[in-house]
Amino acid sequence: MQNTREKLFGIVEGFYGVPWNARQRHRLFGWCKAAGLNTFLYAPKDDLKHRAIWRELYDEAQASELAALVRDAQRHGLRFIYAISPGLDIRYADPAETGTLIDKLLQLRGLGVRDFAVLFDDIPTGLQPGDLGGLQELAAAQAGIANTVFSQLALNPGERFLFCPVEYCGRFANPSVADSPYLKTIGQQLHQGIDILWTGPEIISGELDSEGLLEIEAILKRKPLIWDNLYANDYDTRRLYLGPYLGRDESIRTRVSGVLVNPNCQFEANFPAIASFGDFVRGEAETNRRELHAKSIAQWLPQFATVGGAAFDERDMALLVDLFHLPFEHGALTKQALVALDSMDVECLTRFADGVRGLQEKATRLTNRDLAAAFYRHLWDAKEECELLIAIANWSKAGNRGSFHDARFRPKLFRGGLLGDLAQRIVQNPDGSFTIQPQN
Repeated sequence: MQNTREKLFGIVEGFYGVPWNARQRHRLFGWCKAAGLNTFLYAPKDDLKHRAIWRELYDEAQASELAALVRDAQRHGLRFIYAISPGLDIRYADPAETGTLIDKLLQLRGLGVRDFAVLFDDIPTGLQPGDLGGLQELAAAQAGIANTVFSQLALNPGERFLFCPVEYCGRFANPSVADSPYLKTIGQQLHQGIDILWTGPEIISGELDSEGLLEIEAILKRKPLIWDNLYANDYDTRRLYLGPYLGRDESIRTRVSGVLVNPNCQFEANFPAIASFGDFVRGEAETNRRELHAKSIAQWLPQFATVGGAAFDERDMALLVDLFHLPFEHGALTKQALVALDSMDVECLTRFADGVRGLQEKATRLTNRDLAAAFYRHLWDAKEECELLIAIANWSKAGNRGSFHDARFRPKLFRGGLLGDLAQRIVQNPDGSFTIQPQN
């Protein structure tokens, strides 16, 4: 059955943070259509009625907005999948809870939604009082609820139902993917018509390969549907990701029922990710995706129009992408700057810092104020760090020794607050381990 079904390639709005608005989603649907994608999964963690108060129906105004959103997605040729996350507090042993879940999804069906998902990611693994204990029993309870909902919705041919397990990546599989009682129970008991979401070996997987996908396919008894967090930045809001879609060989498409990318929280920053993901969907090899990514950045440049002063140019865009590249890979210009720092190449560092300061100044004059807001904090932080870097480099080049001080960077203000103090004390080593370094 799965082999004959349409593969789902699209975007999941599944991050923690302020959900996108209707205007942003309308632009997203246009980007998706241009990239050749076919799916939008609605799963913003901070839509209260998606997760925190999932039992509550949408009021009239909210329902009207969702119905309009569904129609907009469909006009762009996108499958709109509505996801609900009941796992924070659902009482598995209470049949009425399943009825409440069905009623909620039937409301969405009345708004034009035809595809659904039930998500149990990022929840406590203990069952509620009165329920059975243990992960295997949890899997059976969740599979039972999903099967009942799937049956009661009576989906038509071609309509899809998705399920996200508690163990949604290899790292969470206990004790391993091959030996996880939870995953085995899900694979055995979940209806074969239900797709299962999987993020890969990690929550944010640097690579996805056929071998790992074959292993999880054998356990789940179906091809996984990848929820890809490569561009997700809600776990570290200091970062953005603008680089090409890498670490996913085009051959993995035969091992999945689809791929849904969960991108940056900052909507305006996602054009490069969606364009590059579209290249993957079209079957472009990774080497080609790197080249095509540069072309998509050139297409993005007109959005960076400014008022007064110098305009953004291709060099600015190359630096911007290299500053905010990928989770596990710096861009080329950033790599050069780090090498220059290690050798204290002041001229190279100065060129890099001047470029960063120029980017930050130009960003303040962007006519697209939403775009400016998406980058403002990140470019400001980069500018501050580069100014400190150049001050230290010039001080050292002048032959100074001892301790460097600069009145612009005061303790408790620069890199301050609780998080700054914790970062100084809890140091992560290159091997991933942590060391506590008490402060005098």
